[in-house]
Amino acid sequence: FAAEARAEVWSVLQGALASMAVASFMAWLFARRLVQPLRRLAEIARQIGRGHFEIKAGVNRSDEIGDLSQSVDEAAQMLAASQQRDQALTAQLRSANQRLEQTVQSANELAHAAQAADRAKSEFLAVMSHELRTPLNHVLGLSELVLDSPLDDEQRENITLVHQSGRDLLRLVESVLDFSMLESRQMRLAGAPLDLRACVADAAAVVRPKAAEKSIAFTVEVADDAPREIVGDAPRLLQVLVNLLDNAMKFTERGAVTLRVTCAGETTERRSLRFSVQDTGPGLTAGERARLFQPLTQLDSSTTRRHGGIGLGLALSQRLVQLMGGESTVESEAGQGATFSFTIPAAPSTLPALAA
Repeated sequence: FAAEARAEVWSVLQGALASMAVASFMAWLFARRLVQPLRRLAEIARQIGRGHFEIKAGVNRSDEIGDLSQSVDEAAQMLAASQQRDQALTAQLRSANQRLEQTVQSANELAHAAQAADRAKSEFLAVMSHELRTPLNHVLGLSELVLDSPLDDEQRENITLVHQSGRDLLRLVESVLDFSMLESRQMRLAGAPLDLRACVADAAAVVRPKAAEKSIAFTVEVADDAPREIVGDAPRLLQVLVNLLDNAMKFTERGAVTLRVTCAGETTERRSLRFSVQDTGPGLTAGERARLFQPLTQLDSSTTRRHGGIGLGLALSQRLVQLMGGESTVESEAGQGATFSFTIPAAPSTLPALAA
């Protein structure tokens, strides 16, 4: 019995050893066929993650492991191509950024040069204005002295023409200087009590001789409820009125020019004044109205030769009205005359009202 038992045990041991040998061989074969390629693919994936896209898996098989290896290689190629595109795009962006920096630097240099040129222009205009106004004032003063002396009709007419031309030239010089100051934002308006009717009368007195010379009817209408005194800059208000009246006289060959002053407000505390200059000139088309207030612009190439001027009066008037806190408008149709208007706040004066 013991001999048979030992034979059975030995037979079982042999079978177990054979099974273990087969299992070990199968495990080795499984590791060689599956685990090792997976480990290699995992390592390659880690290398690709570090940016080494040139590594190839190199697993040439027709099963799932081969498909996975091919997918890893394709992903590496796609990532390499994407990296190349990113590098090219980065280089382009770097180049564009450098060009942009150069452009910004050039723009800054041009801006500084423009500011310097603008300052030089303002200084030049200020100096030239002073140099021109001094001899012009001498001419005006001497011509007035000559007009006060005994003269025959021809001499008086000639000296009167010299005096009027000198005044026109002085106004032109002052307009150029004023426009330059407005462009450079250096003009400041005074705020002092002014006599509204006296200011309107002064403006009318300037252009009344031109109306008489052209036989144009010229009337001034000031509303009864208009305040006697307001706070403002009298010389600048006078300048705007004279510019608008002079423009109306210039383009009106026959008919009439009317200056009206009315109130345009709901309450005394928020009262506004509306000034309008109506003429019976040739009128304006829609296109002409659109570019009417542009500086140094004449609506007709023959305007300068026929009527004189450089196209600065209306633009200067509009800027001055804006500086006063108001706005300018124009109503006109071709062949029906024009009405130039502006509205400004009319702060009442704190001084006692003057007698009417």
